Amino acid sequence: MKKKYLECSCESEDHLMVLRFISDDDDFIYVATHLTSVVWYKRVWNAVLYVLGRRSRWGDFEEYLWTTGHVREFRDFCDNWLKGRK
Repeated sequence: MKKKYLECSCESEDHLMVLRFISDDDDFIYVATHLTSVVWYKRVWNAVLYVLGRRSRWGDFEEYLWTTGHVREFRDFCDNWLKGRK
Protein backbone atom coordinates (compact mmCIF):
# COMPACT_ATOMS: atom_id res chain seq x y z
CA MET A 1 0.00 0.00 0.00
CA LYS A 2 1.30 3.44 -0.92
CA LYS A 3 0.24 6.54 1.01
CA LYS A 4 0.66 10.28 0.62
CA TYR A 5 -0.22 12.68 3.43
CA LEU A 6 -1.20 16.21 2.45
CA GLU A 7 -1.28 18.77 5.23
CA CYS A 8 -3.17 22.05 4.95
CA SER A 9 -0.98 25.11 4.47
CA CYS A 10 -2.30 26.45 7.79
CA GLU A 11 -0.30 23.56 9.33
CA SER A 12 -3.20 22.40 11.47
CA GLU A 13 -2.97 18.69 12.17
CA ASP A 14 -6.76 18.61 11.98
CA HIS A 15 -6.60 19.44 8.27
CA LEU A 16 -5.05 16.31 6.84
CA MET A 17 -5.84 14.41 3.64
CA VAL A 18 -4.63 10.88 3.08
CA LEU A 19 -4.32 9.53 -0.46
CA ARG A 20 -3.61 5.83 -0.82
CA PHE A 21 -3.69 2.97 -3.24
CA ILE A 22 -3.04 -0.69 -2.62
CA SER A 23 -1.06 -1.66 -5.71
CA ASP A 24 0.15 -0.11 -8.95
CA ASP A 25 -2.63 -1.85 -10.88
CA ASP A 26 -5.38 -0.75 -8.49
CA ASP A 27 -8.27 1.02 -10.23
CA PHE A 28 -8.95 3.44 -7.37
CA ILE A 29 -7.23 5.97 -5.16
CA TYR A 30 -8.77 6.15 -1.71
CA VAL A 31 -9.11 9.68 -0.33
CA ALA A 32 -9.83 10.22 3.36
CA THR A 33 -9.80 13.29 5.56
CA HIS A 34 -8.93 13.58 9.22
CA LEU A 35 -11.72 15.16 11.22
CA THR A 36 -11.29 17.23 14.35
CA SER A 37 -11.54 15.36 17.63
CA VAL A 38 -14.35 16.42 19.92
CA VAL A 39 -15.46 15.24 23.35
CA TRP A 40 -17.41 11.99 23.44
CA TYR A 41 -20.86 13.48 24.10
CA LYS A 42 -20.59 15.76 21.05
CA ARG A 43 -19.70 12.74 18.90
CA VAL A 44 -22.75 10.90 20.29
CA TRP A 45 -24.94 13.94 19.60
CA ASN A 46 -23.60 14.19 16.03
CA ALA A 47 -24.29 10.47 15.55
CA VAL A 48 -27.89 10.88 16.76
CA LEU A 49 -28.44 13.81 14.39
CA TYR A 50 -26.91 11.79 11.53
CA VAL A 51 -29.22 8.82 12.20
CA LEU A 52 -32.19 11.19 12.22
CA GLY A 53 -31.22 12.45 8.77
CA ARG A 54 -29.61 15.77 9.60
CA ARG A 55 -26.48 16.46 7.58
CA SER A 56 -23.67 18.81 8.48
CA ARG A 57 -23.11 21.50 5.88
CA TRP A 58 -19.38 20.68 6.08
CA GLY A 59 -19.95 16.96 5.57
CA ASP A 60 -19.66 13.98 7.83
CA PHE A 61 -17.21 11.13 8.15
CA GLU A 62 -16.45 9.97 4.67
CA GLU A 63 -13.99 8.35 2.34
CA TYR A 64 -14.37 8.47 -1.41
CA LEU A 65 -12.75 6.75 -4.35
CA TRP A 66 -11.05 8.42 -7.29
CA THR A 67 -10.99 6.50 -10.55
CA THR A 68 -8.27 7.08 -13.12
CA GLY A 69 -10.67 9.49 -14.84
CA HIS A 70 -11.07 11.52 -11.65
CA VAL A 71 -7.30 11.65 -11.20
CA ARG A 72 -6.82 12.89 -14.77
CA GLU A 73 -9.47 15.58 -14.26
CA PHE A 74 -7.84 16.63 -11.01
CA ARG A 75 -4.39 16.68 -12.64
CA ASP A 76 -5.70 18.83 -15.51
CA PHE A 77 -7.41 21.16 -13.07
CA CYS A 78 -4.19 21.55 -11.05
CA ASP A 79 -2.10 22.00 -14.21
CA ASN A 80 -4.41 24.80 -15.39
CA TRP A 81 -4.27 26.46 -11.98
CA LEU A 82 -0.48 26.25 -11.89
CA LYS A 83 -0.21 27.77 -15.37
CA GLY A 84 -2.13 30.79 -14.16
CA ARG A 85 0.20 31.19 -11.15
CA LYS A 86 3.39 31.75 -13.20
